[in-house]
Amino acid sequence: MARYVSLDKDKHLHAGWTPVSRMMFASSDMTVPVLLEELPHLIAAVPLIFSRVNERYELHALLSPEPGRNLFVSPDGRWLTGYIPAHYRAHPFRSVPHPETGKMTLCVEQDSGQMVDDALAAGATPFFNSDGTPSEALARVLEILQAMERGRLMTQAAVDALAEEGLLVPFKLKVQAGDSEQTQREVSGLYTLDEKALRALKGDALERLRDVNALPLAYAQLMAQHRIQGFNKLYELHKSAPGAAPVPDDISGILSADNGTLSFG
Repeated sequence: MARYVSLDKDKHLHAGWTPVSRMMFASSDMTVPVLLEELPHLIAAVPLIFSRVNERYELHALLSPEPGRNLFVSPDGRWLTGYIPAHYRAHPFRSVPHPETGKMTLCVEQDSGQMVDDALAAGATPFFNSDGTPSEALARVLEILQAMERGRLMTQAAVDALAEEGLLVPFKLKVQAGDSEQTQREVSGLYTLDEKALRALKGDALERLRDVNALPLAYAQLMAQHRIQGFNKLYELHKSAPGAAPVPDDISGILSADNGTLSFG
């Protein structure tokens, strides 16, 4: 599990960080949290799902049909679509609630390999200026994380509304191996939208969903389901790399191809 430490101007005055060059830190993630405002970028490239986390549902992108593997990260650590979820773009930083006050605190993953004790000597980006104020780069990180937290709260309100209307049901994945018939299995802890139940909603219920932006989320999740067909191409690319056939830098087009053997039930 990743270990995060809160940034302190006294402890980390001379420290800094280096930019992300590879995405190996995300290579074992089956899902990743995503935000409402990311939906226009996500629905064309990655399936969306709801994940049960600490007795609450969250909106996630589905990165693989199997736990412990992220098909969107190539064997050499490249991200295989044009859009990287904000959760990953903020790496190695995280906004974490303080255990006593609940106030959001800026933290950095200390084992990420990007944190350095002497930014100047390492040619890295400093966390702080010499007077202890946040560097310009760190100030931008703070702004991004604050915007992400606002987006998270908005997204969570929409997901909660869908759950309260009883619209989230266990996710079932149809898998076809070779020439055998398709088999269907539930993926533990993952949920999808019940389209029939959504269509049956009337009046007040629809207004409640509309008021918290849950309706756009519902339809985006349904539309993005078809992106799961691209997992088969991703498997093929993983098998070919780092062999004779190199992994392309961007395979967004492949993920929208209607030629897979995986589908939603």
